Amino acid sequence: MSSTDVLLNIATAVRLFHASDGTGFADLIIDGHRETWPLRSKRFQGWLRQQYYECTWDAPGPAGLNAALNALEAQAQFDGPQRKVSVRLAEQDGLIYLDLADEFWRCIEIGGNGWRIAEDPPVRFRRSAGMQPLPLPLRGGSVEALAPFLNLASDNDFVLVVACLLGAFRAGGPYPVLAIAGELGSAKTVLSKLLRALIDPSVAPVRALPRDETKHPSADARASIMSAWPVCSSGWSNSICRSLPFLETLHLMEGVGSIDDARLNTALCLGSDITAIYNVTQSGLP
Repeated sequence: MSSTDVLLNIATAVRLFHASDGTGFADLIIDGHRETWPLRSKRFQGWLRQQYYECTWDAPGPAGLNAALNALEAQAQFDGPQRKVSVRLAEQDGLIYLDLADEFWRCIEIGGNGWRIAEDPPVRFRRSAGMQPLPLPLRGGSVEALAPFLNLASDNDFVLVVACLLGAFRAGGPYPVLAIAGELGSAKTVLSKLLRALIDPSVAPVRALPRDETKHPSADARASIMSAWPVCSSGWSNSICRSLPFLETLHLMEGVGSIDDARLNTALCLGSDITAIYNVTQSGLP
C-alpha cells in the first residue's frame, strides 16, 4: 500500500466540506471535541503526519502527502457539503455564536433567552495563528464594571462605546462609526486595545498599515482582527468611508489612527486627532 493510500485511509475518520470559495476543510475529533481546519493548513497536515507515523513508524514523503491532499480537496469540493466558515463570530437560526478560541473549541451561544456554553455548535469557525482565547463568561455581571477602565468624558460617551461594542455582534449593517478624540497621553491606545481585547484578543495588537491604500486591511482574512497605525491621509479616510456599507468587519482606529480588521460585521472608528477623525467621519459615502 502506498503512502497516499495510507493517508487517505486515515482521513476517512474526518468529515470533509468546502466553503463558498471552494476551500476544503476538515472536521476533526481530537480529545473528544471538534476542530475545523483548512486541508492545506499546517495543523491538518501535521495531524495527518502524526496519524501516519503512529500507523507506520515512518513519515510520509512530500509527493505522497500532496497527492493525498489533492484527493481530499476533490472530495471536499465535489462530495462534501458547503458550509460557511466564520472567524470569531457567526449567526445561525437567530442565534449568535462567539468563538472562545480556547483549546476545547468551545463557543458562547447567545439568544433571546440568554447564553450558554456550546461545545458542539452547528456553525464552523476557523482559527488564525494570532488569535487568543476569550475568558469564560460569568453570570451576574454588569457592563458598568467596564466604565472605570475607560477614560471617557461623560456617561453619554460610555453609552456610545457600549452601543458600538454591541453593534459588533450584529450579523449585518448598517454599521456604527464611533469617533473618539483626545490629547496626547489620554489613553486612546489603551482604549483601543481594551475594546479589542473584549471581543477578539490577539497576540499582535498593533501593526503598520500598508503603504498602498488599495490593499485595504479588511481584505486580509489571516487574522480576525488586524491593528495598524497611522491613518493620517485623506486617501485612507475616504477608503474607510467608502467601504463601511460593505464591510463584514470591525474597524478600530486609534492614535492618528489605527485600524483593526475583524470579521465582526461592524465598523468602529476610534481616533486621536479631531482633525484627522473629522475626515473619517465626514467623508461622503458613494
